[in-house]
Amino acid sequence: MRFSTVVLLTLSVLTTISPTLACSCAPPPTFQKVYCDSPVSFRGTVLARTDNCPGRCDQIADQFDGEIVFIVRVDRHFSGPSVEDGIAYLRTAVNGGLCGIELTVGTQYMFNLRSPQNREGQCPSTVYDIGLCSFPVTWKSLSRELRRFVVRDARTMGALCKSL
Repeated sequence: MRFSTVVLLTLSVLTTISPTLACSCAPPPTFQKVYCDSPVSFRGTVLARTDNCPGRCDQIADQFDGEIVFIVRVDRHFSGPSVEDGIAYLRTAVNGGLCGIELTVGTQYMFNLRSPQNREGQCPSTVYDIGLCSFPVTWKSLSRELRRFVVRDARTMGALCKSL
């Protein structure tokens, strides 16, 4: 009797375990390091959020094929190649387990991104990948000192970053 109880408990635990995904980033470096190490940095306002999911994105069903794209107006470009027409398309996964993020429409962020991905024949043709490990922050949450650092570095063509 005791053996069958143990077997039943073990089976019930094993059948209720489902596969999970987890996003893992290295410990967040300083803002200056993220900024200086990024090929593209700009301050931008999120204009819209769109996705390629049928209906509303389901975090489980659409996690591998779905993607969310944020349309961002570039308010001030700081470093890297300029964004075409002042509009950037930021692509992210549909759930946090795959490092996907949610940005708030109408909010201004400081973006420090990797180089854009060119997608010939697709619309939009150029996108930037963004996720939890990109460490996006709202412009308002940056201290005055960090805002000045970014603006001064842009004016001096990266001289402040080179001195770090």
